[in-house]
Amino acid sequence: STSTSTSTSTSSSMSSSTSSSTSTSQTMAGMHTLEEYILTHVEFSQFYRFINIAGLVSHIADPGQRTVFAFTDDVAAATGLVDLPVADIRRILSDHIVPGMNILTSQMMDGDMYVNLRNFNLFVTRMGDGPLVNEVPVAMETFASNGVLQVAEEVFKLPLSTTTTTTTTTTLPFNVRDLLTDDFAQSSFIVFLTAVDLTDLLDSDQITFFVPTNTAIASLPPPVLREFLFNEPFLKQVVRNHIVNGYITTDDLSDGQVLTNRLGGDITVTINDGVYYYGDAEISVPDELAQLGVVHLIDEVLIPDFIPTSAVSSTSTSSSTTTSSSSSTSTSTSTSTSSSSTTSTSTS
Repeated sequence: STSTSTSTSTSSSMSSSTSSSTSTSQTMAGMHTLEEYILTHVEFSQFYRFINIAGLVSHIADPGQRTVFAFTDDVAAATGLVDLPVADIRRILSDHIVPGMNILTSQMMDGDMYVNLRNFNLFVTRMGDGPLVNEVPVAMETFASNGVLQVAEEVFKLPLSTTTTTTTTTTLPFNVRDLLTDDFAQSSFIVFLTAVDLTDLLDSDQITFFVPTNTAIASLPPPVLREFLFNEPFLKQVVRNHIVNGYITTDDLSDGQVLTNRLGGDITVTINDGVYYYGDAEISVPDELAQLGVVHLIDEVLIPDFIPTSAVSSTSTSSSTTTSSSSSTSTSTSTSTSSSSTTSTSTS
């Protein structure tokens, strides 16, 4: 009886020790972000490089929850990712990130479905002891302070876009930057974005641009165009007036709907005989789609209501009038001098 008691006590002590060790291990892992974990494990050096190239570092560095299905350098080399365009790398890496949830292999059941960063579905099947995600084995989950990392034995194979027919697959540009830089008709607006340091918005997720065409911008009164060139705060307000948060296609718009733009102003959408208007501007080319955003071309530049175009024109006109007045005064002085000279000649 004494021997049994001693054995039970020893077993209890060992159990307590094991529990303590496990708790310490999980706490240690929780101290690191996914970015820190990936950076300190050399087998993921290429994965981190591609995450950086794709502009997705925030998705492994920021607080929150997500699951990253990382692949090793050997997988990256076998797939030939290094030779792909940046847009394709960005697409592939986005396929390997599931935002908003920490997924454990023990919780992955046959038939489960998860939505990745590119809004595509990832399907789980169980074969033997381990799960498959889109037919790729995944394992070795690691906990971090901002998510879970699982190791994928291959790169996920997903369509290039959600627009698919029975015969063809349409490749959507990744973001609004890709859309705008491919179309010369929108080049003036890109110049404006660059001038006011807002080009980072071109890479944003869930964003919609109502872009005046080059023709619309060129048709502005000369005083307004001069104001664009020399008044950066004014130009920045105008640019923000054309950008709205959210992935908004014409299917999402209704007559009388009010959109709040990045300037904080409200713009009313109207629909007349099937033609859509953003404020007073007609949407001449709707629904140019990227994976992360939407561009609608409009035929007019919308100046914010609190900066009337007339005020800009008035400032320029006032300046011109002042110059003219000054010139007139100068002429008068000259006439007076001439008169004095004539008198002198007469006296002589």
